[in-house]
Amino acid sequence: MEMRTTPNTERTGRVAEPTRGWGPTHSGSDLDQGQELAIAVDVDGVLFDHIPYVLRGFRDAHGIDLADEGLRYWDFFQYQAVREAGLTEECVRSVLDRIETDPALHERGPRDPFAARVMDAWKQAGHRVDVVTARGEISREVTRRFLRTNEIPYDELVMEAETKTGWDLLVDDAAHNVLAAADDGSTALLMDQPYNRDVDAQGNPHRVHDWVEVARLLEPAAPSPTP
Repeated sequence: MEMRTTPNTERTGRVAEPTRGWGPTHSGSDLDQGQELAIAVDVDGVLFDHIPYVLRGFRDAHGIDLADEGLRYWDFFQYQAVREAGLTEECVRSVLDRIETDPALHERGPRDPFAARVMDAWKQAGHRVDVVTARGEISREVTRRFLRTNEIPYDELVMEAETKTGWDLLVDDAAHNVLAAADDGSTALLMDQPYNRDVDAQGNPHRVHDWVEVARLLEPAAPSPTP
């Protein structure tokens, strides 16, 4: 659940406009056959459990409880309470910026501790693993702190990504990102959240509920979920 901003193409050149038409997909067998892949992993809703902080942020700043409407929209302006309160994009961005730049929140544990093991297995297998987020550049340092604190391995941290096409595999919670990636020919895994459950994600994109499911889908390249 990240507001879309201007893409940062300077560091990777991987931000691209989505294309039309279904393309080839990758599977666990691809990962196991020595094919080096480029993998993109989102932050909020995938690695970082932002939902409790977003709910609290809107309640504290504007007296709005998004949970009253089922937290079923990715776009904050689809919430009736947000519209009725007359919130501007600046108001919403302020709530998110406070979360995304709060060092204390980023010292806490990840949404799913198993993510680090899966991403490490990918890197050990020779794949490139980038953390790719729509967060603004202002939050780069606390995002790095979160990844470092939780020993989440990655090759590059890409900020301000407006689209997330150009990788072979994407793990993300935003419907528009996974749909665009799937259209572009990537394998797209949609991390289940209340605000994306209206998306049909049984093929490509494919819905996953946690990183154990990610690992099982991509076996044997990912580690077993058992200790």
